[in-house]
Amino acid sequence: MKKPNLFIVGAPKCGTTALYTYLREHPQIFMSPLKEPQFFARDFLGDRRRIRGLQEYLACFAEVRDEEVIGEASTAYFASELAPREIKAFAPHARIIIMLRNPVDKMCSRFAEASFHNQEHHVSFEAALRAEQSDGPSFGLGYRESARYANKVRRYLTTFGRESVHVIIYDDFKEHTSKIYQETLRFLGVRPDSRSDFPVFNNNKYVRSMALQEFVRYPPDILRQFGRIAMPRAMRKGLRDWFSRLNVVCAPRPSLDPDLRRQLQREFQDDVEELGNLIGRDLSGWSNR
Repeated sequence: MKKPNLFIVGAPKCGTTALYTYLREHPQIFMSPLKEPQFFARDFLGDRRRIRGLQEYLACFAEVRDEEVIGEASTAYFASELAPREIKAFAPHARIIIMLRNPVDKMCSRFAEASFHNQEHHVSFEAALRAEQSDGPSFGLGYRESARYANKVRRYLTTFGRESVHVIIYDDFKEHTSKIYQETLRFLGVRPDSRSDFPVFNNNKYVRSMALQEFVRYPPDILRQFGRIAMPRAMRKGLRDWFSRLNVVCAPRPSLDPDLRRQLQREFQDDVEELGNLIGRDLSGWSNR
């Protein structure tokens, strides 16, 4: 069975879903149908990984035919200290893609997503940051640590070498999607294509009612049992999806308080400068916006 030779490792909330989707539609590229298998993030996620066994992981690539690039995308690999070494041992000639975003914007996006999924119970981003500073992260790495990039990027550059690591800046990807997509195809050594349609993924979403959201996700056992008896699985899923769509609103995020933005920019300035030196890119705009 063929093994992957491409890993989109993160960072989270930086465009990985869109890139994964575009690449999987290229005829020379096979991407695991399951995004986020998380197999190599055992130190970070442990038993919470979606896939924990090697054979189950390899089954993600069972449908590979003659594609030259075989890949997967797991943003948990960016936070994992073990993942670079374990991926290297598993696939010595693998190519790595890292996507990065202004750390302040990334944290805001993570807060919005956590609120949408009911992981975050503070009503404002500022309150969530204060709570994290006093009590520690409520989930994952926390907002601040997940947005410190330099050491995480260095691990991949050191392990795989610069020629095998492709770094994409989110603003470039958003504003010049076609150009960045074609550059990525060149990095992967596959043919350019004439793709011109680049749909947007993961628009900012809000729920009208968190109570309804939780009810749809986790219905009472008696209702779940009745549904299994009364309706086929496809109908149950369609009903859940319909209720979810009714309860979801896509809307721009509120602007971040300018004073808080400046405070966070100062806090991340050294890491941003270190990252810029690592990847040979002037990122000072992230600290001066």
